[in-house]
Amino acid sequence: AQMASRHVALLAVLKLVPRWVAALLVRTGLLYWISPVFRMAATSHSEAVAQLTADRDLRALLSYLFYGTAPRDSSFLVNVLMVHHYQRGAWYPRGGASEIAFHAVPLIERAGGAVLVRAPVTRILVSPAGTAVGVVVQKGPGEEEVQIFAPLVISDAGLFNTFGKLLPPPLRSHPGTATPCPPPCSPQCPRVPSIPGVPSIPGSLVSSVSPASPVLLNPTGRDYGVGTATTATSRADTGTGVPWNGTGVVTGRVCVCPPTLAGRSCMTILTMARYEWFEEWAGTRTKHRGPEYQRYKLAIAQRLLERALERFPHLRDKVTGVPTVS
Repeated sequence: AQMASRHVALLAVLKLVPRWVAALLVRTGLLYWISPVFRMAATSHSEAVAQLTADRDLRALLSYLFYGTAPRDSSFLVNVLMVHHYQRGAWYPRGGASEIAFHAVPLIERAGGAVLVRAPVTRILVSPAGTAVGVVVQKGPGEEEVQIFAPLVISDAGLFNTFGKLLPPPLRSHPGTATPCPPPCSPQCPRVPSIPGVPSIPGSLVSSVSPASPVLLNPTGRDYGVGTATTATSRADTGTGVPWNGTGVVTGRVCVCPPTLAGRSCMTILTMARYEWFEEWAGTRTKHRGPEYQRYKLAIAQRLLERALERFPHLRDKVTGVPTVS
């Protein structure tokens, strides 16, 4: 991990040298003699782990830390860099993720900026010269669109959403190629959403759900259960209509709650999902998707909770609520 961290900057060399030099290094294999990071980048995480051990449980454990892509499809280098990053520890924002916005928004506004919420960007405005000059946002469902101009546009919607949806059709080709980006839900552009459940339990029990370290649940027994089993499971695979049969990650932490909920703690359960499971509700508004959506989401949450309670049976009668987000 330390070697990867020290050498990762060499990846930028391929962007800095002339294109013919980069192509020569790649085609001749000389690139792999410059630094091991190039071979690590070209090797999937599952391939690298298979070379380390034949133990199925250990393979699953080594494949836990990932970034939303199944280990068979992800770069070993990126996973190693994540291990290096988390060796220093990780923290939860006290009070929840909303605290980040709560403190950041006033700072942005004091600097003369503005923050818009619940204003989805529908497309990026581009000048005749091909420069991004602003965005178009929708004020609300069925309402008018508003153009917002800016000297600099930064998209954090991801490569496939930016090039596949937000940019005008003539600019949707990848820079330097004539191949357009595949549609967002095609096999070439996999999307793996997550479903976290947050059961509430008495605060005195928080230490028993391992608050400092996550617990990996892999009921499938697969070598690479994280993401792999989930993405291969359809909604109709089980009699209950609940598609989850993959891996979950459980971690416990003390909640910063209102006074009425003092003394409680949370057990966060996170697993992967497929867009197709929720595709029938595409285009609907958050919190306005009807009782069938809530029933379906709650069924998945209950299945997640049951998996966690198999690991922590002493908490079975202590759970008072299970908020679920998809």
